[in-house]
Amino acid sequence: MDYISIGSQMLKGEVAVPPSKSVAHRAIIAAALSGGKCVLHHVAESKDIGATLSCMGALGTKHHLNIRKMELVLEPKKTYHMPQELV
Repeated sequence: MDYISIGSQMLKGEVAVPPSKSVAHRAIIAAALSGGKCVLHHVAESKDIGATLSCMGALGTKHHLNIRKMELVLEPKKTYHMPQELV
């Protein structure tokens, strides 16, 4: 593992961070509730992510997950209604 020593100067550059499932779940839910098309990057495929996407799909959100690009496109409905059996 490489270590970097940071002094008191401005840093520039990019850092590749591994995908986080917990952040992805929150981003998927927020995107589904946004009312507009959202593109999420660095989303890894997993059973948990699939379950969250299924839940959002039950609310009417359409999605496409490109596993190779690790890109998720969500197209939510403009409004949601609570199913009567849940009220």
